[in-house]
Amino acid sequence: MIKTRDNTRNGRGLMQKGAIVTGGASGIGFLFAQECLRYGLSVLLVDINDSALDATQEALAADAPRDRCEILVDDVSESQTLEQAVTLAVRKWGGLELLVNNAGIGADGEFEDVPPEAFDRVVDVNFKGVVNGCRAAWPTFRQQGRGKIINVSSLAGILPEPAETRTLSTSGSLPTGDTAGDP
Repeated sequence: MIKTRDNTRNGRGLMQKGAIVTGGASGIGFLFAQECLRYGLSVLLVDINDSALDATQEALAADAPRDRCEILVDDVSESQTLEQAVTLAVRKWGGLELLVNNAGIGADGEFEDVPPEAFDRVVDVNFKGVVNGCRAAWPTFRQQGRGKIINVSSLAGILPEPAETRTLSTSGSLPTGDTAGDP
């Protein structure tokens, strides 16, 4: 958990700034959203699961004003989804401080048994979804002179298992520009 005395970062006033968390309806995405709210950021959750997003928004509203947590039901594999998310966050909160690319899916079964359509879908969400998020947020970060991107992936990107099919090794293909420096 990130701890601060006054919910601002060195007095820079993050209370009015936004964060986007993809795959925010559950799991790690939900935890990132909680931490963003605790740190003073407002948060826009993007996920394809509308009922889970509604439940997550309700759960987060117990600890933060409802207007600090918005939801967008959409598919991160579509580039316009993340463009829309950035536009919404900037319009509502006056800026974007953080993008958490957390959305991801897996394919079940042995590698040779995964149909090409399922493989394509994993690549579309796990890889292209991250690229879409980075491309959508980067112009805003550059214009603001600040912003951070966190790309979440599975351990399979570093230590793949033989015939690993859950994420089909898309974790190892994620962009590393988020560690290259500030905008």
